[in-house]
Amino acid sequence: MNKILLQISLLLFISVVFSQQEVNQKNLALKQKEVQLREVKNNSKKQQNQATYNLGNTIYKSKQYNEAKQNYKLALSTAKTKAEKHKVYHNLGNVYMREKKYDKAVESYKNALKNNPKDEETRYNLAVAQRKLKQNPPPKNKPKNKDKKQPKNNKDKNKNSQKNKNNQSQSKPKGTNKQRMENILNAIGKEEKRVQEKANAQRGKTQTLETEKDW
Repeated sequence: MNKILLQISLLLFISVVFSQQEVNQKNLALKQKEVQLREVKNNSKKQQNQATYNLGNTIYKSKQYNEAKQNYKLALSTAKTKAEKHKVYHNLGNVYMREKKYDKAVESYKNALKNNPKDEETRYNLAVAQRKLKQNPPPKNKPKNKDKKQPKNNKDKNKNSQKNKNNQSQSKPKGTNKQRMENILNAIGKEEKRVQEKANAQRGKTQTLETEKDW
């Protein structure tokens, strides 16, 4: 009788052990599955980011700069590492240079250098963009005139001043001094020569590096 009870107890113990092992194996399998799913999800995001960036490069080479810019911005929104952000900002700066938006190009190259201060190509492009911005500053917004209508007395003053100008112009002799005309022509010739020399000097300066950063 004792042997039977002992055998039954032993069988029950073995079944419990196997049941616990099965539970442990199932839990382990579930954990591994969760880890793999996370890895797949992360990899898919990275691949999607890379595809968007590469598409931007392809579109940029076809000179569709606005569409390339949209792809770069999308890639930038999902970029995680500094290396990824550096490459996107660098190429985004190239787009702004093509669009002659030099203020935004300067900002993009600066952001690229923040993520990779050692890149000499980006540093060179930043210097070119800063020079271009200095030569071509963005237009300032003109203040809007709230009062379009002038007071009546101001209108009268304007009319009187215009009459005075007309009277003065009529009082001047119509003939122009020959020496004065020659001086004006000489001054114009000197100014044209100076502008031409400046344009020739600008042609000799280096241009922006157009290298795209590969992923």
